[in-house]
Amino acid sequence: METAAILKQANFLVLWTASSLSALADSAYFIVLAWTVVQATHSELALGTTLLLASIPRLALMLFGGVAADRVNPKVLLLMSLLARSVILAALGLLFMAGMRERALDFYVVALLFGTVDAFYWPTQGSLVPRVVEPRQISVANSLIQTVQQGSFVIGPLLAGILLRLPAHQTFLVVAAIYLLGSSAVVFLKASLPADREARAASPWRDLTQGLRYVASVRIMALIMGIATIFGLVLMGPLNVGLPLFVNQHHWSGAIYGYFEAGFGVGAVLGAVGNAVLKGLRGHYRWIGGLGTITGMALAGVSLVSAWGPGAALMALAGASMTLVSIPIMTYMQVIADQELMGRVMSLMTMTSIGLTPVSYALCSWFLSAKLLLPKELLMGAGILIALLFLSLFVIPDFYHMEDNPRWQAAAPESAKG
Repeated sequence: METAAILKQANFLVLWTASSLSALADSAYFIVLAWTVVQATHSELALGTTLLLASIPRLALMLFGGVAADRVNPKVLLLMSLLARSVILAALGLLFMAGMRERALDFYVVALLFGTVDAFYWPTQGSLVPRVVEPRQISVANSLIQTVQQGSFVIGPLLAGILLRLPAHQTFLVVAAIYLLGSSAVVFLKASLPADREARAASPWRDLTQGLRYVASVRIMALIMGIATIFGLVLMGPLNVGLPLFVNQHHWSGAIYGYFEAGFGVGAVLGAVGNAVLKGLRGHYRWIGGLGTITGMALAGVSLVSAWGPGAALMALAGASMTLVSIPIMTYMQVIADQELMGRVMSLMTMTSIGLTPVSYALCSWFLSAKLLLPKELLMGAGILIALLFLSLFVIPDFYHMEDNPRWQAAAPESAKG
């Protein structure tokens, strides 16, 4: 069984451990930072500014993070990005411990630095998976990584809840220690650039344009990028801006909002496990259109509930179906992309799913503040658009024939070939 085989590979276990510790620290960090900002400043503007400052460098530098992942030893880049996160939070914790007053400016600097590091971490992490496992094992590797990462969205808030009982400086020092453990694991990772790539010395700008031209020239890649961009823009804002307002309008408590988010997280974990059981949907990629449609219908269904229980269940369905779509798509891109361009391809994938999140937030905030849409209508509209987006795949020939790609066929497990 591929899962058992890959769990015996020390190199993958190192990457899995580092990714898991990073995901846990990330999940706790965002909650701890947001809560500390609110408690220290009592300002919604300060919180919004902090989140914005974390997003801007991530959006601006994500593509260059992919260039770096193709030019620098990925092990070094991953190690330095995790270590940098640890140093940033440790420095903040030590300054607070020394008696420095908690100010909004300090949190702005931390958010800005974290956003910069994120722009290099995510493309590197994504590009490392196909460099530490065989092509036929990428789907299982992604499932294992995503299972833990999605689980961190359930465990991380619990950890943050415990940490927030401590003084602020201790809280940041603990999260810094988790990042440090992740960077320590990377020391044992064995990964390098392709041999032919190491001999090149093109300018970063040339590398960037080469990556963009490459993705645009492969029709199925361009299609996936387009779908992912629209999906991210339509989903993230309603999910993170519209949902809490929807819960509030029903006069439900913050705990109920937590149940909705937990439902989504549990569903995402189940989706990652299901992906492994279904062998990454290999041979059944046409299901992606239907699964994406289910994601949209579930989100639209949330807007119609009058009790939180069905709403949490629909969020779980949305999380499961979304993960069953995202993992196979990521696997497909990692298999068919040229190895020497992997970092740039992953940076584009990450930018569509993470980098454009602030744009989605801004659009949703504008619709809501201008009274053009109510939170319920925002969720309903987003769900319908997502369903239509994935239904449109059924009339696109490239979608039907995406598994005919020679590299995809060559990466099939022996059992699938036979």
